[in-house]
Amino acid sequence: MEASILLANERVGTVTDENGNFSVKVKSFPVTVLVDYLGYLHQEIKVNQLTEPLAVLLHENSNLLDEVVITALGITREKKSLGYATQTSRAKTSTATHRQTS
Repeated sequence: MEASILLANERVGTVTDENGNFSVKVKSFPVTVLVDYLGYLHQEIKVNQLTEPLAVLLHENSNLLDEVVITALGITREKKSLGYATQTSRAKTSTATHRQTS
């Protein structure tokens, strides 16, 4: 999971590692930490001082579309609005390969 981490009113940000850990240098307190991850609700956390690591719990955004289909032309549509057969690809099971050709 790579969530985006940004310090409000500063030009400092980072992303989390695959375990959700991150590190960012804070110039001064208080600071507002903005956390974003696709499919989850945006979090704004005001930190007055930090004596231990900051723990952030993200909650799923239930208002997002259930399924989106990318057509051959790159036009996105809801699956239920299409009048033709579709094939589903899940991000967790999909892989991409790159072959270098001579």
